[in-house]
Amino acid sequence: DFDDRNSHVLLRLDPNSVELGKAGVHQRSYGWPLAWTRSYGEGRVFYTALGHEASVWRDARFQRLLVNAILWSIGRSP
Repeated sequence: DFDDRNSHVLLRLDPNSVELGKAGVHQRSYGWPLAWTRSYGEGRVFYTALGHEASVWRDARFQRLLVNAILWSIGRSP
């Protein structure tokens, strides 16, 4: 689960793109993180909410995000 105090947000949803009056939409003080990292014990956690559409996986920016996340998670510099 996302922890707004101990996570480093990499990507956040533009709040202007959210219909706040729509059912099921709950505004949080930390917004809508789409990608974040944090430490967990002696390990590292990376999360992204992106990747639901096949076209995203072909996007060079998304691929770079994943490669950098993998390198970061194993303690290597991206």
